[in-house]
Amino acid sequence: MVPPQCRRTMFRMVCKVITFNKGDRFMNNSIQLRRNRWLLLVARCCAAAFAAGTPSLTTLWTDRGLSKGDFYLLEILFALALVVLEVATGRFADRFGKVLTMRCGFVALATGSAVYAVSTGFGGFVLGEVVIALGLALVSGTDEAFLFQSSKALKCETSFQRWWTWSIGASFVSMAAFAVIGASLSVISLSAPYLFCTGFQVVGLLLCFAMVEPPKCQKARAERPGGTMREAVSAILL
Repeated sequence: MVPPQCRRTMFRMVCKVITFNKGDRFMNNSIQLRRNRWLLLVARCCAAAFAAGTPSLTTLWTDRGLSKGDFYLLEILFALALVVLEVATGRFADRFGKVLTMRCGFVALATGSAVYAVSTGFGGFVLGEVVIALGLALVSGTDEAFLFQSSKALKCETSFQRWWTWSIGASFVSMAAFAVIGASLSVISLSAPYLFCTGFQVVGLLLCFAMVEPPKCQKARAERPGGTMREAVSAILL
């Protein structure tokens, strides 16, 4: 038989342990949500690696036997695929989560860049364009919503615009740097910039695996400032 005083002491000890564990979980979750913002910032810089192939794009198409008519057709197919997929992938992020959507996006970006590196004809480039458009559609808008929900969960919504501005600025700087690097690599091989791009997008994918899904905010979409291409297209079509 345990004395009443011992039972009370044991009860207080258990309460302290439970309270500590709850606080510890909250603290760890807060740290992970804060880390989300830095991971997203670097991941967006990795996504900007697609600019490495831009300087040598027409040279690559010419080298692989494509005509100027094929150039225009590829650009049209890419634009159409991007618009259609922007609308189609909107529900995916809302249903399966922002982190999973960005992971799928980086997988598509890396796959599309790899396809571009090994393509030898028009059909291969069409596949590469569509897959890259899918990757951009999955990431576009999802990253902004992910950042907003992480900021809202941390109760610091006012910092969202600052972090998003930093993210956009870092992406543009990264695109300029990757374009210079890609132009240098194209001297070695026309496929080298796309292989280089694939490597950085794999790094972006690994960063997405380090992210945690923020709590869902029912009003996040309505309260989030600004807008996305997906919202603009939806407004036009509907």
